[in-house]
Amino acid sequence: MAPLSGLFAQCTNTTQYPSNTTVPDPFGAVTTINTCSYQQEYSVVGPAIAGATYTFTCTGGSYITVHEGSSSGPVLASGYSPITATATGNDLLYPTWNVDENCNLATGCQTTTVQLMLECTPPSASVTVTDDCANNAFSLNVTINNFGDG
Repeated sequence: MAPLSGLFAQCTNTTQYPSNTTVPDPFGAVTTINTCSYQQEYSVVGPAIAGATYTFTCTGGSYITVHEGSSSGPVLASGYSPITATATGNDLLYPTWNVDENCNLATGCQTTTVQLMLECTPPSASVTVTDDCANNAFSLNVTINNFGDG
């Protein structure tokens, strides 16, 4: 049988760091998760926006697995940094940091980040004209339907 290629492991780590949940910047700026993550931990990010895409990075050429819903939940993406994962729900995301696809572990500070990738959806609005003919005036009432994500 020929060896399989192009397959990546799905690592699951058991130690959370940092202890808080990181909320990605809603305007798409890179958000630092931590400046001293070990390649044997997982972090908590979110809550995610269903259908939104997130890019995760970890210095040191790290291998990243992104779980959804729990630290051992379904895998959204895995591979070497940087990786991109698309949330399927409004759950928390659990990126794990490892040395390689064999899920090897290491200590030593690595910087981890997340970025919400905006789709540049434009805002939408509607305008209603109200006439005040008796006073030779009119007004425009603007209703914002959606702020978009740009």
